[in-house]
Amino acid sequence: ETTKKGKAAAAHAAENFSREKVAQLVKTRLTRMSLPHSPPPRILVGTGPFGSFRENLKDVARTYDVLSVGEEEGDIRWACEKDTFQDILERLPDGWQPDLVLWLCHYHPIPQGIEHSPFPTVAAVGDWNLLFTSFKDDLKRFDRIVTDKAGVEMLRHAGFENVDYWPMFSYDVFQHRRIENTKRIYDVVMIGNFNHDVQHERSYWLHRLAKLKNRFDIHLLCGIYGEDYTRLLNQA
Repeated sequence: ETTKKGKAAAAHAAENFSREKVAQLVKTRLTRMSLPHSPPPRILVGTGPFGSFRENLKDVARTYDVLSVGEEEGDIRWACEKDTFQDILERLPDGWQPDLVLWLCHYHPIPQGIEHSPFPTVAAVGDWNLLFTSFKDDLKRFDRIVTDKAGVEMLRHAGFENVDYWPMFSYDVFQHRRIENTKRIYDVVMIGNFNHDVQHERSYWLHRLAKLKNRFDIHLLCGIYGEDYTRLLNQA
C-alpha cells in the first residue's frame, strides 16, 4: 500500500511539473530560472553536434544537473538510424532521471518514441522558415515548443498552441565578450548569413553598407565561428 501511494504521489508530481513548470522553464533562459528543486533540476539535452551551444551547456551545468545526448559527442551516445528514445533512457546513469528533456530540433534527428516520454519534453526550434515543412509533424510529438518571436507567431497560426518564446540565438556570453588588448582595425564588421531568400531584409541593408566601402573599412563576412568570430567582432 505504501508503494502504491508513493507511485501515485510521484505521478501526481510529474503531472504538475509537466503542466506548470515546463511553461515556466521555457519562458526564461535556463541559466536565470529558479525552480523549487533540491537537488537542482535534471535536464537531458539532445542532440549534438552542439557547436556554439556547447559552452552554453557547460554554463547551464554549473547550476543544473545536465546530461547531453549526441551521435558524435555528448554524455549519452546514440545512433539515430537504429536507436529509439527508450534506448537513450536505458543508457542514463543508474538512478538519474530527467525532470525535463530539451531537444534541439533544427538540423538534428528526433528519436523515435520521444512522444512516449515519461518526462516532459521541449522542442527547441531554429531556422523554422527553412525547415518547418520537414519537421512540422514531428513537433506534435513534444509537450512544449520554443522558438523566436516570429516563429511563435507562425507556429500558432499553424495550429500549435503549446509554443513559447525563447531567445536561443541572442546574446551569448561566451562569444559576445571583450578580448583585452585587441587592436581595432575595422570600422564595421558584420558576420552572418548573406542568402537573400533567407535574410531578405538584411540584404538591402548590407547593400547600402557596402556602398560606403570607399569611406570606411567595412568587412562583411559569413561562415566564421567560435573564437575567430569573437576576435573579428573585437577588431571593429
